Amino acid sequence: MTEKILKEEHKLSAIFMDVCSSLFEKNSKVCYSKLNIEDYDELEANLQDYLNHVLGYKLDNDYTSYYREIRHYFENILLNATSSDFEAINKFIIEYKDMFSKDISNRPLFAIFLESMKKSYSNDNSGVFIGNVKSAYTVERIARKGEDDLPAIIIKNAEKFENTLKTFVDKVITSDSYFNSFFEGLEFEEAVSYLFEWVIKSATASDLEDVEKYFKKYASFVVDGTLINLKKPVKIGDLLGDEIYVIRKRANVNYETPYYLSFIIKGNSEYIELPTVRLGIEENNEFKKAYILATQTSQDNVYMDKYKETENFIKKLLSKSNKFREYNPAHTLSIILAFGILKGLGIERIVVEDYFPLRRQRLVLENQKNEEELDDLQYRLTNKNINNYFRLLEFFTGIDIVSYPDMGEGVELFLSDNIQSSNPFLQKLYNMGYNAGFKNRVSSEIDEKELYK
Repeated sequence: MTEKILKEEHKLSAIFMDVCSSLFEKNSKVCYSKLNIEDYDELEANLQDYLNHVLGYKLDNDYTSYYREIRHYFENILLNATSSDFEAINKFIIEYKDMFSKDISNRPLFAIFLESMKKSYSNDNSGVFIGNVKSAYTVERIARKGEDDLPAIIIKNAEKFENTLKTFVDKVITSDSYFNSFFEGLEFEEAVSYLFEWVIKSATASDLEDVEKYFKKYASFVVDGTLINLKKPVKIGDLLGDEIYVIRKRANVNYETPYYLSFIIKGNSEYIELPTVRLGIEENNEFKKAYILATQTSQDNVYMDKYKETENFIKKLLSKSNKFREYNPAHTLSIILAFGILKGLGIERIVVEDYFPLRRQRLVLENQKNEEELDDLQYRLTNKNINNYFRLLEFFTGIDIVSYPDMGEGVELFLSDNIQSSNPFLQKLYNMGYNAGFKNRVSSEIDEKELYK
């Protein structure tokens, strides 16, 4: 490094040269030896202009506070430069600055997506970095001391992703989901921004590694018609002397999936809702797979004594387990019914997800929960929720584990054609669900208002 670059007025140039040297050690394509800088004053001015442009604000010489952001954005320049670009680096910085902004602005949905993802990662816009190498992009949070790491969002090809987002938005607008209500009361760009923010909350760490694939999957969740004939309550049998119904309901936007299965036990003068199974169904080459993102205790139960009575009855029927002591017996009941329905509808693969990093991050940004509450929530989503499924497997044969949780992946299960339980009560539950799915009993529909009388 020359003496000239160490001058006070060349701080950005010094950082730029250091980044170049570091990248050269890791990546031989960064042609450090061909770097040609004739005028450091010009380099400094170009780097300052570039940062103002990509960050959207002036740093006002506060390079220490934004040191990590500066380094990351300088990496973008160097990783996109060719051998000839290194020989005329000042010229390339100007060209890349324009290219970076035009490449994003020419794809309007992609541009909205990037801005909305910044909000999902941080309340401080400067703490989120947009990485770029050719047509690939990343959205990363620059973690501060004491902050948990968050996985980066990876867009492998910006042009393909723009097309995927367009298809996704078009499907949402014409869907029966609550998401389409955004487009009735908001300006288009604002509606799309909200849509992207809420949908990304249900992405797993693995989903974020290929976000285009994730949006294609979620589009299937929005438009899939597998459960369409359960839009109104359908009686599926009798349970504990009462009637039991299933309904496919629309979920509010803050929940994990666009739709969910609700199981209602209706007595003579009272009813209870069993834990809801929030799921989405993906169809890929005519092969369907169900993703269960959550099983949640209903917030609408009025007759809590009845609910507790049912829960305690179920618990007594399930023998104790040395391996899986922490589970929710009422959740297990809903899961068995849901498995039967899905199998009856011809779906054999079930994926149970358990960790949604940006859903947790939203709670952090909104200060809705402290760290202890967040840890407890995550424990219930991972350990306790997954235990519900492992506990279930102790009572059934024919439900096989395809894969275990690993590096952001969920538990994948396979439902065979011969699912049997040693527990007659549980077998009855599964059979009820299966028959409801298989027969798809539209003729048994009743008006939903009548159910709650």
